[in-house]
Amino acid sequence: MSKRKWKEPTAIGRITIRILRHQNIFVMCIAILCIFSLHAFYNITEYVFDAERYWESAYTFGVEQFRLTNYSDSLRGYLLPLLHFVLIKIARFGIGTEKINLWLFHSILYAFFIMIVFPGLTEKMFRAKKFTVIEKLLFLILFCIFFRGLIVYPLSDVLGFGFFTAGLYSLILMRDETNRKIKYVWGGVAGIMVMAAYYVRPVYLIAVIGYIFYFLYETFRKKELTILFCFLGMIVVMLPQIQINMHNYQMCSPLVQTQKDFENKSLYLMQLEWGMSVTKYETNLDFDYYENPAFRYEDYIGKKILEDQSFENYGDYIIFAFTHFFDVACIYLKHIFNGLDIVYPDVYIYHLTGNRFWIQFVNYSLIFLGGIGFSSILKARNWKKKDIVMWIIYMLPILLVIPTAVETRFFMGVHLLFYLCACFLLCRKESLLHFVKHKKYLIGYLCFVSVCFMLNSEIMGRYAIPIW
Repeated sequence: MSKRKWKEPTAIGRITIRILRHQNIFVMCIAILCIFSLHAFYNITEYVFDAERYWESAYTFGVEQFRLTNYSDSLRGYLLPLLHFVLIKIARFGIGTEKINLWLFHSILYAFFIMIVFPGLTEKMFRAKKFTVIEKLLFLILFCIFFRGLIVYPLSDVLGFGFFTAGLYSLILMRDETNRKIKYVWGGVAGIMVMAAYYVRPVYLIAVIGYIFYFLYETFRKKELTILFCFLGMIVVMLPQIQINMHNYQMCSPLVQTQKDFENKSLYLMQLEWGMSVTKYETNLDFDYYENPAFRYEDYIGKKILEDQSFENYGDYIIFAFTHFFDVACIYLKHIFNGLDIVYPDVYIYHLTGNRFWIQFVNYSLIFLGGIGFSSILKARNWKKKDIVMWIIYMLPILLVIPTAVETRFFMGVHLLFYLCACFLLCRKESLLHFVKHKKYLIGYLCFVSVCFMLNSEIMGRYAIPIW
């Protein structure tokens, strides 16, 4: 029996082999190019509202003479303005411009978090096969379309989410590592990343608490010093905030002092109150149509309940929630839908009455397909307690914002998970064929999209905002 001769691969074949060997480098380069091109296309020259505050806060450190304690914004952590300060300082040394440096900073970090860290984390949490190049590139396109506003403005959402996912990924790598020294390194990285996430977006404080409980559990279960290295990593990132708090507020605390902006009232408690009367929040710049920059979609049922009974502390809130259990549950279910319902992907709305049909239609379709893909992956895996713990930590920051005045950017972690699962479903032949062959999926899809448009029209119709 004659042996088959090995055929030399074609030029296209050789390129394909090289791409597969260096998949992460390839998708990183494409992502950096795409994100930088998006910046260049929008070419934002003036920042507004939160974006302006994050950028201008960088100058408070002192461009001529740096001083950490000059930073005094009690509502936001120090880290993002400090990173912006570094970019400004580099430009002052004659390397690039402030704008180009910001574009490169976003392009490199966002590409790393979205193309490497998030798919890697999802693979670990799903215990699934690696995502292919095509799936990652399709995912990149969806990210750039639906979260373009968060990309082109110097906001905290993508960076905070990136640090959070990097911390969770490090946590899983630490958990699965057998080499003790490497395990300690991953523990330290996890501590650094989760605190970085908190100092970029304070909502990740709940994740910090989740990490600490997990590290305590691991330490007592395995009798290891992992928690020590985790705390060392956390302390490194805490020290600047502690110094800022001691200088500005005479408090030796690592926490962002958000209550200082609200006469020592809890910001989250106020968010709970706003969440009862505001079912969704957008930032408006279309003053010809609506004169107020704060575009609040009001919940009339919630407003009526608050008029009859309010709450001043968390104990009162619990009594309030149980007293009006059914109404509060319905309000929070609407919050979940509104958080997932992307209508204006630019974050700052310049055209309130612009055609929004296709953005919503594609988003609803991706959520449905992502749900199918997610469920198919879940069914194919044998779950263990340690996997469920990781999912709980991942969902904690999202669950925390449901009772508040929601914005779609708060639900980015859910969106990206659905989008990645949708890419998995669309790019795997067997999964796609299974979906197409079953009529129940088609019927379910049509019903799902129709219901989503009905729910959206009930909210948008109050403000006479057309769909086309």
